[in-house]
Amino acid sequence: MGASSRRSPQPLRPPAPPISCSGGTLRAVLVLLALRDAWGQCKAPEQLPFAKLTILTNEYEFPIGTSLKYECRPGYHRKVFSITCLSNSVWSNADDVCQRKSCGTPPEPLNGKMTVNRDTRFGSTVNYACNEGYRLIGKTSIACIISDNTVVWDNNPPICETIPCGPPPAIANGNFFSTSREFFPYGTVVNYRCHLGQRGKKLFELVGNSSIYCTSKDNRVGIWSSAPPQCIIPNKCTPPDIENAIRVSENKNLFSLHEFVRFICKPGFVIKGPSSVQCQAQNKWGPELPSCSRVCQPPPEIVHGKRAAGNETNFFPGHEVFYSCEPGYDLRGAASLRCTPQGDWSPAVPRCAVKSCVDFLDQLPNGRVLFPLNFQLGAKVSFVCDEGFHLKGSSASYCVLVGTESLWSHSVPVCEQIFCPNPPSILNGHYTGTSQGDIPYGKDITYTCDHHPARGMTFNLIGESTIRCTSDGQGRGIWSGPAPRCEPAGPAGYCKAPEEFPFAKPTTLTDESEFPIGTSLNYECSPGYFEDMFSITCLENLVWSSAEGICRRKSCEAPPEPFNGMVHINTDTQFGSTVHYSCNEGYRLIGSPSAACLLLGSTVTWDKEAPMCEEIFCPNPPSILNGHYTGTSQGDIPYGKEITYTCDHHPARGMTFNLIGESTIRCTSDSRGRGIWSGPAPRCEPAGPAACPPLPKIHNGHYIEGHASPYLPGMTVNYTCDPGYLLVGRAFIFCTYQGTWSQFDHYCKEVKCILPESMDGIRKELEMRTVYRYGDNITFECEDGYTLKGSPQSQCQADDTWNPPLAICTSSKWSCKTCTSDALIVGIFFGVIFFLSSIMVSCWIIVKHRKGITDEKPKEMIHLQPQEDSGVRPQTLQTNQENSRDAMHL
Repeated sequence: MGASSRRSPQPLRPPAPPISCSGGTLRAVLVLLALRDAWGQCKAPEQLPFAKLTILTNEYEFPIGTSLKYECRPGYHRKVFSITCLSNSVWSNADDVCQRKSCGTPPEPLNGKMTVNRDTRFGSTVNYACNEGYRLIGKTSIACIISDNTVVWDNNPPICETIPCGPPPAIANGNFFSTSREFFPYGTVVNYRCHLGQRGKKLFELVGNSSIYCTSKDNRVGIWSSAPPQCIIPNKCTPPDIENAIRVSENKNLFSLHEFVRFICKPGFVIKGPSSVQCQAQNKWGPELPSCSRVCQPPPEIVHGKRAAGNETNFFPGHEVFYSCEPGYDLRGAASLRCTPQGDWSPAVPRCAVKSCVDFLDQLPNGRVLFPLNFQLGAKVSFVCDEGFHLKGSSASYCVLVGTESLWSHSVPVCEQIFCPNPPSILNGHYTGTSQGDIPYGKDITYTCDHHPARGMTFNLIGESTIRCTSDGQGRGIWSGPAPRCEPAGPAGYCKAPEEFPFAKPTTLTDESEFPIGTSLNYECSPGYFEDMFSITCLENLVWSSAEGICRRKSCEAPPEPFNGMVHINTDTQFGSTVHYSCNEGYRLIGSPSAACLLLGSTVTWDKEAPMCEEIFCPNPPSILNGHYTGTSQGDIPYGKEITYTCDHHPARGMTFNLIGESTIRCTSDSRGRGIWSGPAPRCEPAGPAACPPLPKIHNGHYIEGHASPYLPGMTVNYTCDPGYLLVGRAFIFCTYQGTWSQFDHYCKEVKCILPESMDGIRKELEMRTVYRYGDNITFECEDGYTLKGSPQSQCQADDTWNPPLAICTSSKWSCKTCTSDALIVGIFFGVIFFLSSIMVSCWIIVKHRKGITDEKPKEMIHLQPQEDSGVRPQTLQTNQENSRDAMHL
């Protein structure tokens, strides 16, 4: 056992005088006191970090003098030693017995230094750092570790290399000068000079530091010490650059003396100092440039919770807000958030989870406890007693809210054993099987009749000879039936036909209604029960012998428990029983939620296969305009996964957005187990005046849906008129960069169709209007002597025309005899007019053609200019006067 026991030698003493009876007790006490040191023991020693027992032992106490043998662990010089249980019940000291092995001194890096924390032995570490201007390549520390049977350093020492800078920034109207134009190591200085004009004339002023040098903030990446200077025209200022600010004045490369520039801060920042500065001499801005300090967005809201009310509108770094939950919910996460210098809230936003009661650990003797899937508010724990016991107390306990705590509504009840009263006595008979007093549930007692053959008196037992202690619906002990009676014996009696058994059937069917005493009927157990043959007999008390408990139900195999789910057995797994299945949170049941043990052929089996518990997934989260979500990749998203939405900001274009709604949604499920999101996606609405207001309405018209609000600068919206109206003016408006709509000068004019002033041959009694509106119909009828040419009906169209074209009435009595002279006069008149017109047009064309050759005009530009300062480029249409002249020729 690795332990040896040794007894210290006792010193020799003179023989003790004989002990008398009177002093024997005293002498025994003195001997025991002399041996008290032999009674001490040491507890099992603590485990040594540098050594281990050569032979393991399970003893936890060792007598004084016991030695335990150890050997040093790897990493220490191998050595075997022992510790001993001393007389003061402590173990001898083993410190400094095992000496650590050494890894040796590692080399010191060039241009760096090495720090040895303790020594260079097993378990020690060495830290490295580089000199200024150099960066560390490799591990910052190494450790002395075990490798096989020796110790070595776990990594090679690092190296220190020079920190380089990239090429210095170029400047307009100037250049830089350095010892090298390709390699710029740490500490390199470059000088800037402005270009000179002819004969060395000074054209520009150097504003800023004339030299910059290569340095580093993190001892890894080289950066230049400051921004380069600028070469500017005298009495001019370059645009001031303020971090996290937007310049709202005119965007120019140079500003004149005394010119002002105005700033606003980006969303999430607050301006400190003047919002406007003025250009002064030497490229200075006065009185002083403002700064934009970061602020946090309003702290997020949480479902079923709130944060401490306050009147703050801006939240600066260091500001702290506190959260609390509604009654019935527990705060999960930090109770307070702090605004960080980066403009975020830290730590993560807490959430309010439904309160849960503590695990129900109590047991129910002589019964069982039925647990729910979880212990959240409203959860129910049920109590059921074993057969033969009745419940005293509440049958269930609920998780309820008491003040601010979640507690169980009832304590565990008690399952008390059911007892029956004394069985009833019978005349001329007695019962056996129990003594007087309370009789426990399930106990049988048997009645027999008392016979008196000496007096010639015998009795027959009428009724069930055995009754059992059972219970009623309220758990009170009652007997299974009335007690039998003893009647004087007479002629032979008959038993009525036995009732049908639910578990067995007779082997031979019979129509008899009575059977004499002693008759036996054979039965066989029904399917679903173990096959067994039995018989019942008509007894002398005219009842059939009992068949209870003969046919035993067959049992189905233990139902398999679904992965990520559980099976609930209601009573047992025998024929006729049912089991129910449920899935863990985040999974849904695929298949039947229950199965029954039924008969299949000659055996019993479950009527349905065990279901599966399939993990619940949500579809891809909805996308939002001007924003995106993080926290998951595309594809099915598992139950419980959260995604967070953020808005996309475009500070360069002056466009920022606020997130409206819950920033985080979670994958959960509906009542049918389908994955759904805990709420709708938020939306990103423009912050500040960047977006245009709601669209202006047009009377008797509407705009064509192209995209949903918000309307951002540059967006165009088209208008159209309702049926029966025509659009006058431009058919669109656009959103300017000032957050206003362009000039709204179009309107919808009502469509009106007009009839010709003269319409010969139309019946005068027809009701004719001078103006018709869109959709109106007109019907024509001609007078006698006229014929209708065209459709008798026309309808007013949306473009002020008639469809089909208006019909005309032509005279059906037209005769050349009556019109020859008139037609001749008219023909001669129009012929003369046409001849004179041709001569005039020809002369005019010749004159214009000659004038066009000598005096050709340039092309004319017609500009369609949008609203002033709209930020949208105007469109240009070109017309050519020469084309106009060609059109006139045509």
